[in-house]
Amino acid sequence: MPILILLWVLIIAMLIPDLKPNLMFPIMEKGMLPSIKGARTPHAFFTNFILISFLLPFLTDRVNGMKWGMISVFGIMVTMTVLNIGVLFLFGDIAASFAFPVMEATKYISIADFLEHLEVLVMVIWVAGAFIKVSVFYYVLVLGAAQWLNLSDYRPLVFPFGFLLVLIGVWSASNIEELSGFLRTIVPFYQSTIQLAIPLLLFLIAVIRKGVPGRKGVSG
Repeated sequence: MPILILLWVLIIAMLIPDLKPNLMFPIMEKGMLPSIKGARTPHAFFTNFILISFLLPFLTDRVNGMKWGMISVFGIMVTMTVLNIGVLFLFGDIAASFAFPVMEATKYISIADFLEHLEVLVMVIWVAGAFIKVSVFYYVLVLGAAQWLNLSDYRPLVFPFGFLLVLIGVWSASNIEELSGFLRTIVPFYQSTIQLAIPLLLFLIAVIRKGVPGRKGVSG
């Protein structure tokens, strides 16, 4: 993570000569509604942090683990804010027309006609981050399925779920257009319900059920 964060900082720092802060104006020209609609997709990505709840039971120091979980949420928020502001300062209104604006922004980096074509750094960051993310999702999937099926070991599910993971990955987004449409339409709905609403409902049920015996004891 320190290496990835350092790479993002270097990319933004090398773009500073080309940034034009005046491109951010006028702010909220059409009110807050477009900004709220635009926040759906990045907001949905924060729901991935629900996966931390599957890892906490395996920690010896859960309090410290929760603290670093909150630090990671703050770090992601700052990183996304800085990157998006940098893209906005560089492209202005046309930033929304790019499928991968950060990649396009990196192509503008040119220092002394020597340091160029740094979009490979963005690909390295994305591939490394995607590998870690898929690995965590994969682990949580087989672990949760094993507990749901009352299995004593999750390892027998690793291969069949891996096969389905590859199959569904190709089927759900076979090209970049389908992937972009999937990220804009399906992902915000899926993550807001499966990774936010349902876990929140389960948490509230657990809190209520935990509090009921105590109230009965007091009344008795």
